[in-house]
Amino acid sequence: MENHGPKPTEVWKDIPGWEKCYQASSLGRIRSKDKFIISKPKSKRGHIRKGRILTPLVKQGRYLVVTLADGEKRKQLGIHRWVLLTFSGPQKKGQITRHLDGDMYNNRLVNLKYGTAKENALDARDHGRIQSKVPDIVTAQLIKDTAKTGVFKYKDIAEVFGISISHVRGIVSGRVWKETH
Repeated sequence: MENHGPKPTEVWKDIPGWEKCYQASSLGRIRSKDKFIISKPKSKRGHIRKGRILTPLVKQGRYLVVTLADGEKRKQLGIHRWVLLTFSGPQKKGQITRHLDGDMYNNRLVNLKYGTAKENALDARDHGRIQSKVPDIVTAQLIKDTAKTGVFKYKDIAEVFGISISHVRGIVSGRVWKETH
């Protein structure tokens, strides 16, 4: 078995706006904090509920998300967003969260950075997550004709032809391919 060096140190910090209840870690995990639970109303007796690491859900097949809750307040975000909010502050207008190595499940702080949508698209291309699949003119006309029937959603057409929904929209609107006749 190979030794890949020392295990990274995990740093925990309170999540802004959720300081009483939750923390994010530099290794991309979210945990609840210990909480005193009162047994009965108007009673001073109670017990401590130990905090725990939250189990994330996979959202849209891409991101690991957790929902934070405190009374009536609830918010669900990707772990990558909770981690960057905690360690780098709120994102500025026009910024998104980037996964530098292209692995959407790697939510370690060293793999996350705020950036522009263009930078994120370049990351995706560089990591092979976006492949250019430009249809020929005959296929483009078939896509247009299929869309005009109204039977299929753009999402379904995109899946069948192996292109993005926005690419289907561009073909149907004539931005990408003009009429063949």
